[in-house]
Amino acid sequence: MEKRELEEIERFFAGLGHRTPLAYYGLPEDADAAAIEAALKKRRAWAQGQQANPKYRNEALFLIKSNTMMRRLLIEQHDEYVEHFGEGNPRLTELNDFVRKHLSDTGWNPASEVAIRALGKRLEFEDSLVEARIQAIARDLNVKREGDADLGDLGVIDAYELLAAEHNASAAELEAAYRARYRWARSLKDHEKSGQVLAALDAAWRILQNPERRAAYDAHRQELGEATEEVEKGARALGELLAGAGSSEESRSSAVLLEAVRQRGMGTTPRPEPPALSMPMPAGSDAVPLSPPPLAAEIQGRTIGLASGPQMVRDRAPRLKVPVKVPVLIQLPRSGSLNWSLRVVNEGQGRMPGKVVSDVPWLVPSRDWLDPLARQQDVVVEVLGGLMPGRIATGTVTVVTDHGQRVPVTIEARRATLVGPLLALLALLALGAGGWAGMQWWRASQAPPPVAVLRLTVDPPAEAVMVDGARVGAGASVEVRPPGAGRPFRIRLERAGFRPHEEMITLGETSLSRAVRLELVDKLEWPGGEGEPASLSGSTLRPLVDAAPAIKKCLGGAGGNLHVRVRADGSGAALGMDIEGEGIDVAAARPCVGRVVRVLAIPAAEGASWSQGEALLDLNGTP
Repeated sequence: MEKRELEEIERFFAGLGHRTPLAYYGLPEDADAAAIEAALKKRRAWAQGQQANPKYRNEALFLIKSNTMMRRLLIEQHDEYVEHFGEGNPRLTELNDFVRKHLSDTGWNPASEVAIRALGKRLEFEDSLVEARIQAIARDLNVKREGDADLGDLGVIDAYELLAAEHNASAAELEAAYRARYRWARSLKDHEKSGQVLAALDAAWRILQNPERRAAYDAHRQELGEATEEVEKGARALGELLAGAGSSEESRSSAVLLEAVRQRGMGTTPRPEPPALSMPMPAGSDAVPLSPPPLAAEIQGRTIGLASGPQMVRDRAPRLKVPVKVPVLIQLPRSGSLNWSLRVVNEGQGRMPGKVVSDVPWLVPSRDWLDPLARQQDVVVEVLGGLMPGRIATGTVTVVTDHGQRVPVTIEARRATLVGPLLALLALLALGAGGWAGMQWWRASQAPPPVAVLRLTVDPPAEAVMVDGARVGAGASVEVRPPGAGRPFRIRLERAGFRPHEEMITLGETSLSRAVRLELVDKLEWPGGEGEPASLSGSTLRPLVDAAPAIKKCLGGAGGNLHVRVRADGSGAALGMDIEGEGIDVAAARPCVGRVVRVLAIPAAEGASWSQGEALLDLNGTP
């Protein structure tokens, strides 16, 4: 098989997040020919039914077109498959190891990307294949590219014009406009046009749904002011995006749309109500989406951009998983009720809003909403035996996301009978002391479980750990007790010079341990200074020298020498640093050294406005 064909296959499956083609088909690497043949036929049948689905169209067309090529590679030329995708391909193994190391140590930033692409060029890989490996490994490590590409995705198009919403619209009005636009875009018969519009809508919504990002975007629009050229360019881009999307005779041309934008301007002052874009909207599209009906069988999941449009949109899609074995069997105590914890996991990327509903009155979720930012959360479901129609009953709790995903969980509950207590009473009468011991054991079995706690390990130690805005502690190891059993709470970890870490957590019946690594706010660039600085003593910079083993580990075991200059202001706060290295990648070493410098205890400079010191780190002999 030609090298071009192998790299095309590699790019396709890496773009879907799979290391090898056999992993995509759900098969082990040592699968036999019969299993491979069955998997190919099953997936081809699926692809033939998904050609018209915008969500899977590109994937389905590739599988249909390449079915013969995949069969030849996986069955007839399996040795060539092993050589290219397995450990037999040293070039690909070297590239994968290099990408994984840099993304783990330094994150996905311009410096690491330049180094990865340089290695890919030296190994004679195409840029598209290197990009696919970066994206696939970044998804595996849950690493995101520094910065935000939403504005780049949107281009010069005005987000408010795209949603047909006023710039001063409320959050609820913007969400209603976004959902109406999204339903309309999904109904387009032109799948390519539908994907383009959906991608632009997602980019606009990611900007406008966040109050801080919306304020920054509004400031950017205001800076443009009367920049007619930029306004006209954005109007033309919006006209080209929507051109041909509608079939109504009243659809406006790009020229009319441009005139409307010129009249409205790009400022933030109140403006008259513009004529609505005459696009084919479904009936009731202006209404706010209704609440779902009570029965799980009737729940209509709302579809919001899940894996539709370009590959970039699919990569950012969340993926719902409920790791529970169904049906769930629950034995109720004599008291008639208990709390059961349902775990919900987001295995994809991006926000995952949704809800949890029940189809029976005796299964009551503690909350009917999902925390959209949580990667993993527990929802407590109260099982009320007093409302069950009999001693044994079956119900369903369904998790539904706003992206159209749903997972039903069947629960079978059984109320305890009086047989156990009667036997305990007879044992008490017959055995005396033995019966008393049995009663004590029975009471212990009915005691509520211990309160679950959250154990945090923070690097570097947090200066403040807060729960729902209230400070509860500080340090490298903190134990947090939830405000209430099964109740979600928000934790926030703070330390000067590092980005705050914040997330929503719900504890079930078991305790949870988490390790959090705070990230630097800036790169501690060398700022320079005026006047004579005070000198920092060797004892002040001794912790930096002692941190050489940790810095070498952060650099992946690289040896060499690092010469570090540190500057602090008069109060002792670190202002910046300068690094020179021999045989060491300085760009990769900067974040490793910066974490140590940021937490140094630097004394205040007496009689000087700033202080300065130098340290030499020898990493050659460091284990």
